[in-house]
Amino acid sequence: MAFRFPLAAVLRVRESLERKEQLILEQCYNRLHELQLQLARLDEQKQSWRRRYEEQLIESTIGIHVHVLIEERQHAERQREELLRLIADVQEKLKQQMARYRAVRQQREIVSELRSQGLEKYRRLELLQEQKSRDDLFLLRRLRRK
Repeated sequence: MAFRFPLAAVLRVRESLERKEQLILEQCYNRLHELQLQLARLDEQKQSWRRRYEEQLIESTIGIHVHVLIEERQHAERQREELLRLIADVQEKLKQQMARYRAVRQQREIVSELRSQGLEKYRRLELLQEQKSRDDLFLLRRLRRK
């Protein structure tokens, strides 16, 4: 007789929920990584802007060129502030998702542990029954010889 775990359906649901929460967690990490890359690119652009601005000042260029560079800088600063806000939001979502994932994983581990304990109990009983059968067979053979 094969081992039948009465909570097999519950375990499958728990495993499915865990996979779902893990995927969401991975998406949060990916989003955070994307935003951090955007921030790094923006910081590089800011350095480029600073070099161009200094070059324009050295060359004594027309004021309109300097004004355009200043507007670009202000736009970049607004973008940076928005990215920092988005990063903070994603980090908060990531923190919340981590908590959800841990809770779902813990629930799945509890059911998995119940299954492991049930399987171990089943195997011990099966071994005991097998040994009892062998003992009975041995006794029958011994009685027949007499």
